[in-house]
Amino acid sequence: GLQDVIFQSDQTSDEILSLNTSLLSFFTVLASEKDLGEYKMNTYMGFGSGGLAPMDTIEVNPDSAGTNAGVFLGFVLKTPYFARRGGMDIVGEFDGTGVNVGLRIPLTSDYRLNLGFTHIERLPDWDKRYWAGHPGFILGLDMAVPRAPRRRLDGGPSDPTNIYGTGVGTLDGLESMSLHRDSTITMANFAVETLRDSMALMNNEMRNLLVRLSSMEQNTKFLSDSLSTIQLESNISEKNMNEALRHLSRSLRYFYAGDYREALKEVELALELNPNLALAYARRGSIYYKLGDVQRATINWNLALRLDPEYTDVRNILKALHENNLKSASLIQE
Repeated sequence: GLQDVIFQSDQTSDEILSLNTSLLSFFTVLASEKDLGEYKMNTYMGFGSGGLAPMDTIEVNPDSAGTNAGVFLGFVLKTPYFARRGGMDIVGEFDGTGVNVGLRIPLTSDYRLNLGFTHIERLPDWDKRYWAGHPGFILGLDMAVPRAPRRRLDGGPSDPTNIYGTGVGTLDGLESMSLHRDSTITMANFAVETLRDSMALMNNEMRNLLVRLSSMEQNTKFLSDSLSTIQLESNISEKNMNEALRHLSRSLRYFYAGDYREALKEVELALELNPNLALAYARRGSIYYKLGDVQRATINWNLALRLDPEYTDVRNILKALHENNLKSASLIQE
């Protein structure tokens, strides 16, 4: 960079303004930054071809006012003290002629108090008249501008992520803004990935629910078909029962009329419609008994009793038939 680029008017020249080349100087600076746990150290080393322009309003010793090219060093130590307001900084430098130290104390996240001493190695000569290397006390106040409470971070003016700190407009400020922007993008990417994972999980749950719903629909359809089948079978069974009872009613009329063959046909038709009808077997047993076939009558009565163990009339008939057989057998033996 260039330092002390001064234009001044010279009454002896035709030019209105001319560059004062005697005060112009060049400089170059190398800087580095290193993390030391909770602290952060910034170091600077530079070379300059001259010093600050002397102020002609103050009488100085001409022998001590000369400026020579030289090397200057400096550091800024960022501390964790007052971290909520940005942190306190310790500043030190060697400007080629003496050592300067200072503190940057954050009062709030927007305001910062600067305290410093120049040429502390010459503090014992404080009582002497002003000269180029005279020690001095410095007091300053910084304010972060512009103030935007909605976007301002709590890091304070000296925090590396404060986009409104003193580094705005410089390389350090651009790096701070880039750091803040990169961290925001990283958080946004993380949030997007989390939402994608959540959506994928919800899609899997939705697919599982759809599969379960399809299975329940199939089960419902199966139950509905089964219920329809049972209802149809019930209707068929009820219809067959009604027809079977009509055949038994006709067989009873034929039975009392003495037409046992027609009565037997009607019973056979009733059994075809309902083979588990105990009344039909009991009726057929009675018809066979009237026809003189006691053995077939007994078989049918036993079938009726097996189908309906509470059929008392059939049970009494079989009991009476058994007793008659025993009486007949005892008479034959006698």
